[in-house]
Formats: sequence, C-alpha cells, structure tokens
Amino acid sequence: MPNAIEKINICHHCTNNQSCDLGAEFFGSLPKTISIVEKGTNLFNAGDDFIGFYVICEGTVKATTSNEYSKATNFYYPGDVIGLCGFSDGSYKESVEFLNSGRMFEIARQDLEFSMQNEPEFSSKMLKILGKTLVKKQSNSQINILEAETRLLIFLQEQRVRSQRASNDKSFILQMTRSDIANHLGIAVETLSRLMRKLSYKGLIAFENKKVALLNNDDFHSKVLPI
Repeated sequence: MPNAIEKINICHHCTNNQSCDLGAEFFGSLPKTISIVEKGTNLFNAGDDFIGFYVICEGTVKATTSNEYSKATNFYYPGDVIGLCGFSDGSYKESVEFLNSGRMFEIARQDLEFSMQNEPEFSSKMLKILGKTLVKKQSNSQINILEAETRLLIFLQEQRVRSQRASNDKSFILQMTRSDIANHLGIAVETLSRLMRKLSYKGLIAFENKKVALLNNDDFHSKVLPI
C-alpha cells in the first residue's frame, strides 16, 4: 500500500533527477503519495473521475484510448506528468498502465487546485507543463504524416533518448511489445517486423529481441529526420 509522505524530496526517488524539467522544489509544498508500482498496474482508465495527477519517478508507462479504435497513444518515462487531461471535464481521457515495475507519486486534485489558486508561481509552472504537452501533440501530428519507415526511426530515437537520458549508450531496451509499437505507429505488426529488418539491412539499427541499437547517428539526424 502507498504511504502518504509530506514534503518528500522527490528527486531522491527519481532515476531522471539530473535532467528533469521539474525538480523537487516544484512540488515541494504539496502533500504527496509515493507508490511502488508492479508491472501491469493500471493507474486509471479513460472515463474515470479525475482525482489527481501523477509524476513518474521510475518505470515505463503506456497510455491507450478506450474506444473501438483503441490505440497506444503515448509512452511515458521518468519525469513525465500524467493525468492532467482530467482538467478538461473532470475525467481522464486515456487508460494508463505500467509496462514494468516502477515508482511514482500522486498529487490529489484538491491540493493541486489549492496551490494553483494561492501560488502564482506554481500556476505559471503548471501552464508551462500544459504548454509542453500541447507542443508534443503538435509534433506527433506532424510525424504522423511521414512515411512509416521514418516514423519508426523517429520513435526509436525518442525511446533511446527517453529511456537513457543519463547514458550515451547507443543501445536500449524496448519496454513495450511489438504489437504496442505497431499500434502506436498505425501499422501492422508484420509491417513493423519488415521495417525493422530493412533498417538493419541499411545499417541504421541493430536489434535482438527487445534490445535495439541506433547506428550511424550523424547520418540518422541529417538524412532521416526531416522535421
């Protein structure tokens, strides 16, 4: 069971503490609940009442829509804020599941609203987080019109950066299944496998099961990423 901890040093519990945009002082004055989370744990489902938001300290999280066109819309990593979509109408808009064991903290809706009403500096920072979320969605819209091979390369590059921010290693482990990746990119699993083999043949990646390495990084940036 999670334990409620007041004014905890969030950075101490985060593997992303060297490059996080938030920092412990951002949420320092708010009551929080720290939780150790098992693989497969659902934080919330689309349509659930908005009771608070979460910050990932450790682990990888998958977000999916919950309708007849269910899609893996996003993957979250340490330092990411999850659940602010609930501000729109009081309910979450996606279902969120941990792909591996991890750690997170939760801030209740009433505590968030109190700080936003009474601390102008905090409100300003929250608006910046929401602004970054919008920019990310706009970027995804631009990526979605690119060819499938390019979308896959961009996705792999993002996963390397997000999963190993503190490392210069070219290789990384994909925490999600190939089915999740194909669903996220809007392609068939068979197409994904074919594209992975094609990229390997071109010398752009090497892979074995879930372990992937990005090769020829300079060429990757100059020729593969048009945006």
